[in-house]
Amino acid sequence: MDPFKQAKPFIESKLTKYGIVWIKRGRVSDDFKFLIYGRANSGRQIGLYDRVSTIIRLEEYDQNIAGIDVLEKCAKSDAVQSDLAHFKGHKGVCVKVDNALPLGTLLDWYYH
Repeated sequence: MDPFKQAKPFIESKLTKYGIVWIKRGRVSDDFKFLIYGRANSGRQIGLYDRVSTIIRLEEYDQNIAGIDVLEKCAKSDAVQSDLAHFKGHKGVCVKVDNALPLGTLLDWYYH
């Protein structure tokens, strides 16, 4: 699943459903290495990496969803250490997402 052409538009089509927003860090969204989405004032965040495949960083993950593989470690990104990120101190779990179906299932679980 291409993160820019598929995952990002999919997530952004669900912003209202989950009550989340893109948490800006001074970059334009067309030039990203790591995008953070979450509830504006509080609540869970997800991070979307700009990689060859769709890698999502979550605050926690304890599910077994078909089409989602837990990675041993998360990629490095300066944006993870941003004051707005809940991932400071290298917190979180990274998963690789195969396509829109497991991504939708993941978002439904995460933002229930």
